[in-house]
Amino acid sequence: MTPNEYQNQASRTCLKDYETFKNIQSSHRHIIHAHLGLSSETGEIGDAIKKHVIYGQPLDIANLLEECGDILWYVSLMVSACDSSLEQVMEMNIDKLRKRYPNNFTEELAAKRLDKQ
Repeated sequence: MTPNEYQNQASRTCLKDYETFKNIQSSHRHIIHAHLGLSSETGEIGDAIKKHVIYGQPLDIANLLEECGDILWYVSLMVSACDSSLEQVMEMNIDKLRKRYPNNFTEELAAKRLDKQ
C-alpha cells in the first residue's frame, strides 16, 4: 500500500459531521480533531514506555505498533485537512532533512542548527 492509498482508505473512517463545533470551518475541524488525537495517542505510547522503564514490564511492541497506526491515521487526517498528501509531506520532510544533513545526521550539524535558533 502506498502512502496515498493509505490516506484514501483512512479517510473512509473520518468523522464527517462535528456537531460540537459547527462554527469552525470544516477543514479546521479536522485539524483540531487530528491534533487532539495525536496528543492522546502519543500519550498512550508514553504510557507503554513508562510501564516498561519505570515498572519493569515487558515492552509491548504489538501495542506500540497499534498506537503508531493510530498516529498515522491522525497524521493522514491532518494532511488531508491541509489539502495535501502523505507523499507530498514525506517528500517535503526528506528535502528538509537533506538540506540540514547533506550526507548524514551528525551531532555537530544538529548542534549548529540549535545554536542558530
